Amino acid sequence: CVDCAAGEADADSDPSTPCTDCGIGEYAASGQTICTQCAAGEADLDSNAATPCETCSSGSYSASCSS
Repeated sequence: CVDCAAGEADADSDPSTPCTDCGIGEYAASGQTICTQCAAGEADLDSNAATPCETCSSGSYSASCSS
């Protein structure tokens, strides 16, 4: 068995189906079953679900889960 790669999740928890890509504004470390949305105050600045969400800089904000 192989863990889902970072940026992918086993969304249906069925080990016989392939992992699915997380969307922009989401993050998953390797081996995850869900994609986690960026929290308020964070954004997916590089549009790469394999890297963690980043904190918004001073003078900006993110109320939702998109970049």
